[in-house]
This record gives sequence, C-alpha cells and structure tokens, in this order.
Amino acid sequence: MMLAKGTVVLLLLVLVVDPVVGGCVPSKMRICTQKHKEHFVRECRTCLYKTSPIMLPVKTSPCCQEVRTLLAINSKMLECVKERIICDEHKDDNVFDTSKIQLFPAYCAQASSPPPPHHRHPDEVKKS
Repeated sequence: MMLAKGTVVLLLLVLVVDPVVGGCVPSKMRICTQKHKEHFVRECRTCLYKTSPIMLPVKTSPCCQEVRTLLAINSKMLECVKERIICDEHKDDNVFDTSKIQLFPAYCAQASSPPPPHHRHPDEVKKS
C-alpha cells in the first residue's frame, strides 16, 4: 500500500503532537515537578476549591510565600503547576478551580508591609 506524502506527514504530526493536544504535556517536558505541585496544593488548597467563592490567600500566608518561591524559580512555574493540577484532576476528584491561580501572582507578588507603629503591639515597636 502506497501513502501520499501529505498523509505520511500528517500521520507523523499526529504521532508527535498528540500527547500535547490532549492537554497534558509529558512530565519530562515540564519545568515544575510533581513535588512543586503537591506543595503548592497543600499550601493553597483552601483558595483553590471550586465550591468556595474566590478567596485570595493572606499575603503573609504560606500560600503566598509558596507563590513567591515558585515565581522566583521561574516566571512560568505557576502555569506549569496549574497544568499539572489539570492533568491530575482525575486523581484529585476534580475539586479545584485552576482559573483562580491566575490571580495569585499579582496579589502575592509582595508581602504586605507591617502595620504602622501605632497599630503594632508595643513590644514590636521597641524592636523596630
């Protein structure tokens, strides 16, 4: 059986591109690890649930600290973690709203500054 050149090229494209088309990039091609994803989910779980309203983490929370850590490694880390969550949805019972993750970088970019001296505990004012 003889195949036309176009058919062979199309067949090769389908074989090469198909794993990515399904929405999940093979683990070897990702910049983040499963551990990055697991740590992020552990720290930010309450802000990711589909059932909860959009709830941003407290800027000084472990979640925002994790966001800043991931972004310091690579500016695309949160996108990578988001992709891992999406690809693992069948394992995680599809309980997370990954669209909320896009709000985290701008919000968590900097920890909030400490309150002014008149709002702090007297012991904290003496230390400054």
